[in-house]
Amino acid sequence: MKRALTPLIVSFLLAGCALGGNITPAAPTVSALPLVTQTAPPQPEGDTVSLTQTDSCGRGRCYALEVVCAGLPARTAQVRHIQASEPRGTIFFTTGSEGNLFYAEMGDIALETVKTVNQADFETFEIAWQGRDGWMADVEGAGYTKALCGYAAVVRFLLENLAAQTEYVLAQGNSGGGMQIAYGLAVYGLEDVLDVAILSGGPPVSRLDVACFGADDEALKPAVWPPTVQGLERTDWLMGWQGNGDYCSNHAAPQEIIAQAQADSLVPPDGAHRDYEYPNTRVYFVNSEADKTAADEQGRLYFNAILSEKFWHEISGREHEISMTEDGAALIRQILLGQQ
Repeated sequence: MKRALTPLIVSFLLAGCALGGNITPAAPTVSALPLVTQTAPPQPEGDTVSLTQTDSCGRGRCYALEVVCAGLPARTAQVRHIQASEPRGTIFFTTGSEGNLFYAEMGDIALETVKTVNQADFETFEIAWQGRDGWMADVEGAGYTKALCGYAAVVRFLLENLAAQTEYVLAQGNSGGGMQIAYGLAVYGLEDVLDVAILSGGPPVSRLDVACFGADDEALKPAVWPPTVQGLERTDWLMGWQGNGDYCSNHAAPQEIIAQAQADSLVPPDGAHRDYEYPNTRVYFVNSEADKTAADEQGRLYFNAILSEKFWHEISGREHEISMTEDGAALIRQILLGQQ
């Protein structure tokens, strides 16, 4: 069902997680399930997306989009667009960690996923944030909520300006890629445009305070990040803690820092300023039952918070890069093709 797109200030400049790592942390007292309140998320104001370049690239066409949102410095998203003659749907793909790779470039399995949906007449957009730091570029200290504003802005821009079909829209992302989608839903209102969201490998930062600092609640202890996960240092940088306590890396923090982490979480303990009801969007989770990064348990916290239609799938093994495993990719393709 086609829904109205949230307007953006759009200008054209013509030219055409993984969060991959048992600690005994200093732990806040937390509860396994959030006290969910339905607080409408603030709508973006003053977001701008500018098309700065377009080129042919392989089977598709590539675009460079300059994105300014949440008062942050401009960042650049590279987008590869593969059209379909009579598209039955539009799919957005995004990758993990800093999200700076095209989905099909992650490996042969991911490439096969994109080819499969293209052959089934789906139009695709692969979103890759430019530079080593990707969507984290130049946003030190901004926190997750603000830093993840860009994905929703890019999706809306592409639907309004480049997509041939906007009545059936899907999104898939693994780990940090799924986190971009999840914050897009919970904070930036993407349920207005997404019919299907498929989150794999998490999302790994549902409860940031638990991930970094642990929990007294036994039910939450499996959601603590192991000490080898690269998200510890990246979180310190993104939250402004690097060299200023290094709280996440040290697995301990004063109460005011714990409160800051809770407020910036996808699922804050009080559910404030988050939306968990998506009447027009089916949300699928695909995780491995023993993910070595604790993303499976982190993802379940967001799954439990959602009040609308949702589905939980698990594959065997300890893998985190679900979209690059045979079993995980096969399940993702089935969902994208409407076979699940």
